[in-house]
Parts: sequence; C-alpha cells; structure tokens
Amino acid sequence: MIMSRTTSISYSIRYFPIIRRHIFAAAIPGSFYGRLFPSRSIHVAYSCYALHWLSVAPKGLIDMKNKRRIHYDGASIDVWNAYFDQFEKDMGVFLSARANEMVHGGLIVVILPALPSEQYYKIGYKLFTFLESSLIDMVNERNVADNAKLMVREAIIENLDIQTKTFVIVDMGCSVGPNTFFAMQNVVQAIKHKYHSTCSQIEFHVFFNDHVTNDFNVLFESLFSDHQKTYFAAAIPGSFYGRLFPSRSIHVAYSCYALQWLSRVPKGLIDKKNKGRIHYDGASIDVWNAYVDQFEKDMEVFLSARANEMVHGGLIVLVLPSIPSEQHSKIGYRIFTFVESSLIDMVNEGFYYPSELNFSSFLTPLALDADVAPCVKLNT
Repeated sequence: MIMSRTTSISYSIRYFPIIRRHIFAAAIPGSFYGRLFPSRSIHVAYSCYALHWLSVAPKGLIDMKNKRRIHYDGASIDVWNAYFDQFEKDMGVFLSARANEMVHGGLIVVILPALPSEQYYKIGYKLFTFLESSLIDMVNERNVADNAKLMVREAIIENLDIQTKTFVIVDMGCSVGPNTFFAMQNVVQAIKHKYHSTCSQIEFHVFFNDHVTNDFNVLFESLFSDHQKTYFAAAIPGSFYGRLFPSRSIHVAYSCYALQWLSRVPKGLIDKKNKGRIHYDGASIDVWNAYVDQFEKDMEVFLSARANEMVHGGLIVLVLPSIPSEQHSKIGYRIFTFVESSLIDMVNEGFYYPSELNFSSFLTPLALDADVAPCVKLNT
C-alpha cells in the first residue's frame, strides 16, 4: 500500500483485514507523482479517489484570482484552465512513473470522480464548497476569540472580585483545540494582570469540558506539546446542560461558539414540518419558534447549573453567534445548508437508506440578539 508521509502507517496496518494472512503487505511512504518502485516490478497498480488531488496549487492561483478559495467552483474560466493544466501535468507524471514500474502485460486501474464534458466548471463539487465554508468558519471563530480577548480582559479587571491564591477556570465546549488554549491563556493572563500587585503567587486550575465522545487525548497531547505549562489541567466529560462541578467551586466559566448547540431536537420537529432538514433555514415561522423555545429552555438550564457552581464574585463569559433581531429565520447558516444538501445526495446515490440518517442531529439555531439578553437577565 502507498500512502503519503503524513498518513498514519501504524493505524493502517493495525486495521488491515484478516485476509492479510494470505498476502504479504508493506507500506510505501511517498507521493505517487514520481517513481516508487524498481523498473518492471509491479503487476497491478490500483488507485481509487486519489488522483484528483493535485501535487501543487495550480500556477498563478496564489493571487487575487481565487483568494480565500480551495476549489474552482463558480470561478472564472482562467481559474478552471489553471486547475486543468495542473491536472494534465500531474497525470502525465503519474503515468510516466507507472510506465517504468509496470511489467509487460500488467494492469493499471484508476478510479476518480469526473463531470460530464459539457458541464465542465459550471457544476461544482459540493464537498469542496462545504469544506471551503467550514475552513472559513474556523478562521472566523479564531477571529472571534481574538476579538473577544480585549472584552474578556476588561470584564475580568472590572467585574472579577475574588481573593484567592488558586483560580479555577472552565472552558465549556472546548473541543480538541487549539482555540481553547488561546482562550484559556487569555483568561489566565488577564487574571495575573489584575492581581499582580496584591498576589504574586497565583495558581490556576483549568478544566476542559465537552461531551464524553470528545477526544481528550488529542486535546492534552496538543496542550503539553505546544504550550508552556502555566496551569494545571483536567478534563470534565459531560453535557454543560446540567451540573458538572460542586457548589461554589468555579471562579471563571468560559464558553465560546458552543451554546448555540441545542441539548435535544426541538419538540414537534420530528414530523413533516421540517422533514429531511437539519436546520431552520428557509422553514416556516413555526419551525423557527420551535428552535427558539428549545434555545431558551437550554439557556435557562445552563445558567441555573452555573449559578450553583460559581463562587460569589465569579465571572461567566459567553461568546455565541447571533443575528440581528429583525432578520430572524431569513438568514441561514450556510454550512448547514451544504451539510444538508450533501446528506440528501448521499441518500439519493444509495450510500444510505433514508431511515439511516438522523436529520435532526444537527441541533443549532442562530439566536437573535433580542432572545439572548432576556435569557441571561432572567437567570442572574
């Protein structure tokens, strides 16, 4: 088997099927856009859904022509031609290398995605559009955390009123990093700045919270390999829609881009009102109201749990996406539109039966500005 140098070879070999007893197997790291084997040594070469990945970015694209894009979907004919030229070059290199490696009478099997000739670049590949949107959203989330840094610092200086030598901080909805590390470091630095003149020997205990399915091993591996240990760390698996800590034990609770995820499917949506949908975008006002009602219930549960866990004088910092009140459901969250479309395509192409897909498992509304403030005031 051939894999790039970044592929986990041990993982691939570990999960090699039982039939390995009947064959000999080896891993060949390296790019198939070049020679990998001695001359006349391969009888059958097979490649499935791999050759559409180019060896380099098409020449001339690292400029304003395709800025913030990872694909040619919807781009100009110049961008399409740049991708096509690079594909031709790569295919030539691939076939030339295999021509030297194959024995006479051998066979090359190549499977790759393609479009009907008459449709060329006008038809995009939804997967890449979705991936592009996701990457941009990840950049935006980091920007949100960076932009919130000053506000968090000011909030801690003005509102945190605690005298202790050990501060307990929790990030609720931490995922696996790295944004959580930057956020927690910002909180630690702000507290140090506030108390530097009154207490120079402050210790910090940071708890990273997310669902039990979160890969905390990856989280801590990244934490201790990329950051100096400026605080003690622990994982708290479980839903933040409920108690997670003893009473009066948390000094600072932080949550960024997590509270928009609902705890459950909004009541009444598991019917024809939103059939085959994973979001409220473009749906009726009844569907929108169902999401809002569930959001309000979840926010109340969240804040009630934190009210018991926070020490007096502590601070809760919440960062979550929202939309202007007057626009409500008319503005959708584009990433969910792409996910929904991709799931439906997979059903239509036979990858899944309709009954196998739970379209209600993507549970996130974009709250209105007017919906968030009352929830907070009601529970403070």
